[in-house]
Amino acid sequence: MENANTDDAYVQMKTHFQKKEEEIKEAIKNGTFKGKTASFAAHLQRYRDERKGCGKYCKPWSQKFVDEILSNGTTYGYVILRQCRLMCYKTSVLPIARAITNHPSNLGGKVLATLGINISAWTDETNDVDPTVTVSPERESDGGKPFGGLKIGVIGVLPAGRHFEFIAELAAFLYSSWTNIHEETGLPPNTSKDFLYNKIDLLIFTEKKHFKKLLPGCEIVSDLRQIKSTKPQCLYLETTEIRHTYTYINTYSFLNCPLFRSLTHIYDYFLRTDLDVFLSPTLLTYRPTKSFITGKGAYCVDFTRKHLEEVANRLGYRHRGIHNIGSTWFGKAELLANLSTYAVSLTMKLFDTEFDPKAHPEIAAFMRFSVHGQWAEWWRPTSSMYAQEIVLNHFLDDLSAETIRGDLLDVESCRSSVISNHLHVHTWHTRCQFDKFEFLNQVSQGQLQNGMLVVKLKYAKRMPVNNMSVREYCTHIAQHALFHLAEWFAEYTESDGGKLFGGLKIGVIGVLPAGRHVEFIAELAAFLYSSWTNIHEETGLAPNRSKDLSYNKIDLLIFTEKKHFKKLLPGCEIVSDLRQIKSTKPQCLYLETTEIRHTYMYINTYSFLNCPLFRSLTHIYDYFLRTDLDVFLSPTLLTYRPTKSFITGKGAYCVDFTRKHLKEVANRLGYRHRGIHDIGSTWFGKAELLANLSTYAATLTMKLFDTEFDPKAHPEIAAFMRSSVHGQWAEWWRPTSSMYAQEIVLNHFLDDLSAETIRGDLLDVDSCRSSVISNHLHIHTWHARCPFDKFGFLNQVTQGQLQNGMLLMKLKYAKRMPVNNMSVREYCTHIAQHALFHLAEWFAEYTVAQ
Repeated sequence: MENANTDDAYVQMKTHFQKKEEEIKEAIKNGTFKGKTASFAAHLQRYRDERKGCGKYCKPWSQKFVDEILSNGTTYGYVILRQCRLMCYKTSVLPIARAITNHPSNLGGKVLATLGINISAWTDETNDVDPTVTVSPERESDGGKPFGGLKIGVIGVLPAGRHFEFIAELAAFLYSSWTNIHEETGLPPNTSKDFLYNKIDLLIFTEKKHFKKLLPGCEIVSDLRQIKSTKPQCLYLETTEIRHTYTYINTYSFLNCPLFRSLTHIYDYFLRTDLDVFLSPTLLTYRPTKSFITGKGAYCVDFTRKHLEEVANRLGYRHRGIHNIGSTWFGKAELLANLSTYAVSLTMKLFDTEFDPKAHPEIAAFMRFSVHGQWAEWWRPTSSMYAQEIVLNHFLDDLSAETIRGDLLDVESCRSSVISNHLHVHTWHTRCQFDKFEFLNQVSQGQLQNGMLVVKLKYAKRMPVNNMSVREYCTHIAQHALFHLAEWFAEYTESDGGKLFGGLKIGVIGVLPAGRHVEFIAELAAFLYSSWTNIHEETGLAPNRSKDLSYNKIDLLIFTEKKHFKKLLPGCEIVSDLRQIKSTKPQCLYLETTEIRHTYMYINTYSFLNCPLFRSLTHIYDYFLRTDLDVFLSPTLLTYRPTKSFITGKGAYCVDFTRKHLKEVANRLGYRHRGIHDIGSTWFGKAELLANLSTYAATLTMKLFDTEFDPKAHPEIAAFMRSSVHGQWAEWWRPTSSMYAQEIVLNHFLDDLSAETIRGDLLDVDSCRSSVISNHLHIHTWHARCPFDKFGFLNQVTQGQLQNGMLLMKLKYAKRMPVNNMSVREYCTHIAQHALFHLAEWFAEYTVAQ
């Protein structure tokens, strides 16, 4: 009967593909009469359609016969499935591919190579070679692999905020290493033919909206019967995020999946991990000797250790003195599930209750400068690490120093040790080979060219990996992913589809001081806000726009105290829930914060750090632009694609003494200084990086202000402190403490800092310039008398405002017009005059509301 079914199926397929072959020949013939461009585009589209058609046509045979293979080991189903795909490719796909290759445009070979297609691998006589990579028949080698060892579920959470960076990490690191370890060349050497490999499934927990474009070979699980007993699988499982203000709580959102608890009866062990990791092929043969192990953390200093033990005791937990426990867990499935449940509850409790200096005076010294506390003594963003340490010390009976296996889990991607010595590699925030930021920059910049993946691809052939070093392995896996997933990345961006604002997500950070001066309001409204609205007007868009170009989504984030919420700028809204932030629509958002209590006047340029929602924003935005209010944004920001993780404007606060003294101060305080000076106060950088650097800079600013202007403690500055407690400009000037602090912080913490980091041609450009506005990103109205003169403009506003408490000004109509060819000073004048006219009513109502 089986043979009969096979024969019938074969006859049906042969008839179908004979007709298909004639149809394709006719299509190619007709296409040649359309001219070079039209025929090439038509062939390329037909090629993609036919590849998809092969999978669709053969799918019923796959569904019918694969279970047969797994249940009784017969190969009839596999034979017919393979024949279906081979016939389809030979009659449908191959002729189109050849037509593309032979096209007079000479682009065909390059296009196919980008998609991973080697057309020369399939000659006319070939009957058993599939030249494609991303769409291929079932691998024969899978059928013979004895996956009868442990059943391991690798748990990864894909955040609801669909950042391309998270997708790239999942696809190029975790998923690509998972596929690699199941390739024949990735298996550990010298294994017995009777050896049973572990069955390792990749479990991707995410919200339903991510189900539109799955990674190749993955499937959505709605019924546990879909999970096979012996075949490794990549599975998407629906979950919902945990509603809490703590950013990192959703590393536990897999607990909200309705199917999760049932998985503990299917898998022997779980590996809970982040996305920016690589799995080692050693995981296939690993046999644990303990019920639970973790990687190694680095979040404790002496105070933290002592305080965590005190917190545990006060809350009724026992603490056995095991600290610095890593966030990656490998353990028995039910045990790991239970510990995760305890840890998620305690994480929220600690975050909500353990950072109040009034309730806990022992932490007051660390909470003075920020609601987040002070790293590394007591740091609110690390609540999940504190909670898991307490939970494991209390609930894990066999916890010991041997539980922390930094040699197996969370191994640094920079290591030169052999990959087979480890199970799991984590790409920490370090600059070395393998450098995840350099790789992700390559992907994200390519992805953002016309909404498609355009990157320089280097062919990455599969090869044995067991003797590679860790850094060689990570580089190999990532490069392989970039090549072989090129089409998937491109289709993924297509599925995001035709979104006008589908580029980078940029948050422009501005702080409106608590002292509600009309001057600050005027700067915010007429300069920053008005230029932001202008670049989103059709006449302000970058010229020569392709219909497929995805603009950056630029949100204006105004951090201020609650009292400023009475009269918002037109179209702006107050954010109380992060779900208010749209994925594609540019928004002007007010976020509540509190000022930093310190005598230094300018410290509140960092008061956005006190906003309870701020840290969560680092997972919504790709980049932040931190700026003053007396600035103009250029429409070029809509299409800008950064080549560095962090850039600044150019400062002018140093003379010879300052440069020398700042190096001495840095060295005395334990920082390294690499000789980069005059760094501007406007920052543009990756969101989390900028947030971290801001935290360090705010703390150091207050320290410098408090301790570095005492001539008795520092005699070398005595000559400059004689006439004023502020010192002497520009040698050593106390009001510039924030500039001194940020220079030291960037020289110490920013790994790729160089002279090229300071981009005075892009940021903090002088508003007096005659250069074209489209050459710059950000204009600063410095204290200079020229067109555009901010003081002349502000005097007009404030004098008008002060007449009987109402706004009385001579208004000149300012019509919207294309701005890209304006000079900088013309642009600033145009934007400000436009604001004065179109915001006149708002200004008047604002003054009445005071």
